[in-house]
Amino acid sequence: MICLIDTSAWVEYLKGSVKGARIKDIVDNQSNILIVHSVVLSELASKLARDGKSTLVIYDVLGLGNLKLVDELPLNSALDAGKEHAILKKAIKRISLIDVMLMKVADTFSATIVTTDHHFEAYKKAVII
Repeated sequence: MICLIDTSAWVEYLKGSVKGARIKDIVDNQSNILIVHSVVLSELASKLARDGKSTLVIYDVLGLGNLKLVDELPLNSALDAGKEHAILKKAIKRISLIDVMLMKVADTFSATIVTTDHHFEAYKKAVII
């Protein structure tokens, strides 16, 4: 399975919470291909810094053998994300533009989004833990 791991999932994974243990099962499964977008790493660094934790743990995440780092979003996908965000924002008040951008990245790779964020319930290929 190709999995785009959302920031909320990485937070739980690093905490070692009950949800994090379920995410760890997905991450540790070497038959899964993990995708992480650079914006997720930015969000993760922000969360760790706000919580007074070291951001160096992100390098451990990047060292996972089945992980692919993505740092682009095609122009058409970026524009589509903006339009879709405007529509979704009416129904899901707290959905962020980054969430919708990650949906477009997942579409590009035919990936399933692994998340703990219920904003992704609007995305057909989300696994909400």
